[in-house]
Amino acid sequence: MSDFWLVNGWRQQSCATRDVDRYLRQARERGFHNYALVRQGRWYWLACSADATLTQQFDLALTVRRTFAKLYQGIYLALWQGQVVCVAWQGERLQHCVACQHDADGLHHIELLVQRIASNGKGQPSVLFAKQTPADIVNLCERHLCQWRLLFEQCTVKELQPPRAAKLKSLQLAPPWQQRQRVLAVCLVLMLAAAAVGWYLWPTSTTPVTATSVVRKLSPPAGVEIDLLNQLPQLFAGFQHLAGWQWRSAQLQGEQLQAILVPSFGRAEELRVQLPAGWELHDQGPQVLLKHSRSAKRLAVKGASQTLSWLDTSQRYFPSLAIQSGTPGQNTTYRWQQWQLRLPATDLLELARLASLLQQSNLRITSLRMQNGSRLQAELTIRLYQLLPISHGERTS
Repeated sequence: MSDFWLVNGWRQQSCATRDVDRYLRQARERGFHNYALVRQGRWYWLACSADATLTQQFDLALTVRRTFAKLYQGIYLALWQGQVVCVAWQGERLQHCVACQHDADGLHHIELLVQRIASNGKGQPSVLFAKQTPADIVNLCERHLCQWRLLFEQCTVKELQPPRAAKLKSLQLAPPWQQRQRVLAVCLVLMLAAAAVGWYLWPTSTTPVTATSVVRKLSPPAGVEIDLLNQLPQLFAGFQHLAGWQWRSAQLQGEQLQAILVPSFGRAEELRVQLPAGWELHDQGPQVLLKHSRSAKRLAVKGASQTLSWLDTSQRYFPSLAIQSGTPGQNTTYRWQQWQLRLPATDLLELARLASLLQQSNLRITSLRMQNGSRLQAELTIRLYQLLPISHGERTS
């Protein structure tokens, strides 16, 4: 994910949407191509990028703030692509998001930022050091932030899981409130046009008309949404540290996620109090079966997009990922394309990052198998669904 991050972007903040509209006009005038706009409390955070080559990019500042959402004030420091990354915030306000070279000038710049922030600490401010943070950065913070909490071994930039809201989009797309205004205006025009046409064509006499129509039930297709991959780190949180138990494997059965645990010295009644919320425990003699149920969602009625850019870019971000095309199929309601994805050595965070590559709304996971050993092995089958055309006299419900 390192190629995805926006760090040194053009950033603005405001509580008023009119200010944000003005900033977006300025960004277009200055030649920026993409932007991320998210509401953080009462404030809007705006980040703009001039890089038009990347197909997707995420705002690092928002990702860090959402990752450490419980901290009122903090500074996140990490080493990323030979640069020192610094993200600082206080409440709903972003104070700094910058990447400097790891040299004397870069360290001096970071020191000036730290000195400026140190005099304005509130509550219980914390300094978050990512894994492998250089010692000179740590020493610098220990000198100037002696009253702050120093938290070590935090997740690296590569391990951060960006929320969907942090993804940059084209500056040609309007912000949400402008889109709502346009939709309301179009709806009003259509309603007035329909009323005018209806009044003009209103018949002077009515003739009974008998019509028959067939209702097609749009039940959810097989599989679960790709968002399951984003939830895996939270669902399996703590599985590696269960006292007396080892997690061996997991798989998707229909819409239910199942995991197999085997004991080393633990008992089933002790395991119940260690499990995260949402798991059901079923004792099966020498092993334990855990179940986590999920609810199916309907497919988007609009036809699925056939742009499969992730097939071309997957090797760039996931070199060990093997993709094999399956046999297309269809039933009375949907047709689909199918692929099998294999990761011989992976982890839950990499599977979550894989979800950001699979962006089409009509993609579903129909099979998922994970084998836990010295390294996690994963194999999943995904389908891209498309609603079959509706025949004459048929409607959906």
